[in-house]
Amino acid sequence: MVLRMEYPTINSLQKLYVLGGEVAESSAKCTHLVAAKVIRTVKFLVSLPTVQNIVTSEWLEQSFRAQYFLDPRRFPLRDAEAEVEFNFNLEESMRKAQTRRIFQGLHFYITPGICPSLSTMRTIASAGDGRLLPKQPSWQQVFDHQRGKSLPEIVIISCSNDLHLCKNYFAHSIDVHNGEFILTGMITQKLDYETYPFL
Repeated sequence: MVLRMEYPTINSLQKLYVLGGEVAESSAKCTHLVAAKVIRTVKFLVSLPTVQNIVTSEWLEQSFRAQYFLDPRRFPLRDAEAEVEFNFNLEESMRKAQTRRIFQGLHFYITPGICPSLSTMRTIASAGDGRLLPKQPSWQQVFDHQRGKSLPEIVIISCSNDLHLCKNYFAHSIDVHNGEFILTGMITQKLDYETYPFL
């Protein structure tokens, strides 16, 4: 059993080790995510495509009392508030994420001033199988990729402070999306081209 915990305490870590479990060094090795609620942290988002179960801390508590790992399906994380806020179903998102990576086939150019940080956004996009472009593509390259069936799509991600870097895209009617395209896309496992472009 290899876990990731959103906010591990010494007590919860001791219980995990007594049961013979370990803390995952990376999301790729993670089998279970323990969380109190749905939160869009890097740990939570990058674990979606790889974990078998997202459970509450009650699973660890009850397993410790039983002295063996109980069936995690009895302790699924339920967060109706987050599911309403982000218009998604966590079980469905996990199923989709494990079937096909959300950003598979997409290339991203993310401007440097993005928030959360560029490295955070790169980590999340990569977990969804998105490819990151090392330098800013010209508007013509983006346009060619939009038209070309055999070329991967390029998605431009930016923020208000970096819009000056996107003037040529706007001038040629190429959408520039804010960071929610990646963040909300990862949690919902839906590509939403309508909601997040800058106008």
